[in-house]
Amino acid sequence: MSKSDSELKLLESLYFSQNGAQCLTQRDFALVTGMSLGMVNAMLSRFAERGWVTLTRLSGRKIKYALTPDGVNEVLRRSVRYLRTTVKSAMLYQKRVHDYVRALAENGYENLIFDGPDEIGYLFKYESESFGIEFTDEVPSKTESLLLSPERSIIVSERDREASAAEAAAKAAAEAGVKRVWLSDILLSNDNVTGYESGKDKN
Repeated sequence: MSKSDSELKLLESLYFSQNGAQCLTQRDFALVTGMSLGMVNAMLSRFAERGWVTLTRLSGRKIKYALTPDGVNEVLRRSVRYLRTTVKSAMLYQKRVHDYVRALAENGYENLIFDGPDEIGYLFKYESESFGIEFTDEVPSKTESLLLSPERSIIVSERDREASAAEAAAKAAAEAGVKRVWLSDILLSNDNVTGYESGKDKN
């Protein structure tokens, strides 16, 4: 998580905690945000210096944290910016997946095997159905791969699944002749999609 994302997460937690009857402690905020206690402490101090948060000592070690009007405006500003970035990325990913699957269809591919996150997999499934390509998110065994017409099948995989059972199956399928590409090459590469439509592994 980036520094900016961590700050937004804590600011949002402060915002939503204000209407609660119970005052959350720094340890509570650490649990909610998934950050360390030390990081939460440092961020709250920084927010107070910027005028985004007020600290009111209620009794002993009990402190109430509240967003100031400037703090609320900062939450709104960052949330809008995050939403715009997220939507922009989603639209870019959708276009690249669309162009990639269309290129597969134009080159005679019939099967797309997806070995990656569900959040991206649904895009491949939708585009595969649109272009008449059979989609599955279950990587076949080497024997099953031989029944797929390997020359007309392709596997889209994540790079960081080296130890997974799906990765072992993907390697076996590749040995059976099923072509394979990396998901990151499709989503993040600046190359034209036709540069890797054949499914050859760049590494």
